[in-house]
Amino acid sequence: MRVALITEKTIKKKVSQSFLKDYAGSVIFDLEKNISSKLVNFKTFILISKTILNRKNLKLKKIIGLANKNNIKLIEVAFEKSNLSDEQSQSDAIIHGFNNGTIEVIKKIVDSLK
Repeated sequence: MRVALITEKTIKKKVSQSFLKDYAGSVIFDLEKNISSKLVNFKTFILISKTILNRKNLKLKKIIGLANKNNIKLIEVAFEKSNLSDEQSQSDAIIHGFNNGTIEVIKKIVDSLK
């Protein structure tokens, strides 16, 4: 199963250095760039950020819309513990607060999706 890792610019280096060595089937995209047309071919999006993004974030809304329209799973992962809003999430899972262990959590998620 093809997995798209969508990262914030602030943590892209941390993810790409340790991740691409072992997981060639995963592709890393930058959240700040216009990537919607490239993401249709994936079965799962893993959105990786420093903290869980605000539900009103325009980039998040665009990814959620793309995922819902194309029946793609969306998993949100954050390195730091986050305050979640009361607004209902459209994601299949939200995982946050593992700090340095976050990369291992992402690897286990990708392994379970293969």
